[in-house]
Amino acid sequence: MLDRANNLKSHCVVDSVCTIALSPLVWMLVWLTYLNGSAHLSTHLFQFGGRETREQLDFIIRMVVRANPAVFARGMLAMLRYDATAVLPTIPVSA
Repeated sequence: MLDRANNLKSHCVVDSVCTIALSPLVWMLVWLTYLNGSAHLSTHLFQFGGRETREQLDFIIRMVVRANPAVFARGMLAMLRYDATAVLPTIPVSA
């Protein structure tokens, strides 16, 4: 199980570093998915319950495509480096 988690983590690191390096190209591809409608279709199928209006769907997609992929990738790398194991024993949990 730990091997699998480390493997996934290493893939996320490689993906994030590549996204940062190729940020302008990735951003262009994200905009292309917006323009051809595939971003709308995938968001409709996998993110919503099917009752959203076209305007609501487009609003969310426009927010996603405006986000800089390099900034998102740096956030992903920061989350992977964060370690809270020292804090976990201090969190009160009811029995």
